[in-house]
Amino acid sequence: SGKQVSATAMDVGDFGLFTLQPLDSNQVAIRANNGHYVTLEPATDRLSAIGDTIGPNARFEMFMVSGNP
Repeated sequence: SGKQVSATAMDVGDFGLFTLQPLDSNQVAIRANNGHYVTLEPATDRLSAIGDTIGPNARFEMFMVSGNP
């Protein structure tokens, strides 16, 4: 099953801003406001902005989803 990122803040602040860095094969890296890359932590199945580099657990596949806004 897919994993989800959940946000709990009522407003978008600096900590809710991310930069997508295009990679190859429809993949992206997600760079957080703190300069680190969002990385899957296998031991906990959580996404955290802790990566100093784009490792294998910091590569995400992008899908275009169509539908009603």
